[in-house]
Amino acid sequence: MSEPQTPASLLRRARELLILHGWTTGWYENVAGCHCAVGALLTAAHVGPGEGLLTRNVDNPKTQLVERAAGYLADLTTVELHNTPIYPNCEMVIQHNDAAIKDFDEALEWFDEAIRYAENDA
Repeated sequence: MSEPQTPASLLRRARELLILHGWTTGWYENVAGCHCAVGALLTAAHVGPGEGLLTRNVDNPKTQLVERAAGYLADLTTVELHNTPIYPNCEMVIQHNDAAIKDFDEALEWFDEAIRYAENDA
């Protein structure tokens, strides 16, 4: 499978991972292999543990793509940040995933809308 190169392709691959492994809250990936929205984006972008969001490596092209793709999901939320994280889009997606998304179907609908948005923006 080829590497995602655009926010839309990364969002599509992350959505596929949710379908394959399931969706969760509170973890990038839980012990059952289910992913949250950002966890699915990180996995789809092949971001390893040493290059993830917690490393604060803002020059990594993979994490930059994740942040750009997360922006399309974040634009569909009403989350307001009260600090200035290094990856603000990812932070908004994490908060929305954990607080507002109620189930798997709603998570997929969120991704579907973000994919349409990203494809129209390309």
